[in-house]
Amino acid sequence: FSAKVHVTVDGLGNPLRFTLTAGQKHDITQAEELICGYEGEYVIAGKGYDSYGFIEHILDSSMVAVTPPRSNRKQPRSTVPVMRWVSHYRRGGLTGPTEAAG
Repeated sequence: FSAKVHVTVDGLGNPLRFTLTAGQKHDITQAEELICGYEGEYVIAGKGYDSYGFIEHILDSSMVAVTPPRSNRKQPRSTVPVMRWVSHYRRGGLTGPTEAAG
């Protein structure tokens, strides 16, 4: 048996909300619940959170999705926000770029 911890954090890495699921449960099942009620510029998540519906929800909330696309994605999407975050993080930034990607 295994479990997964899904966590929402602020720009400094402080935990704001978390959920626990069974290890075999897909990450995307927790996505909208994790960001519900929060405002921000970016939603940073792993490939497991890359779904058409969730990305659309992020964009409808006026945030930027910083989520690497799944390799089997049928419709490619821009990876510019992801690349900006990777570049910023490698330079030692924790809170992310100050300008909106686009």
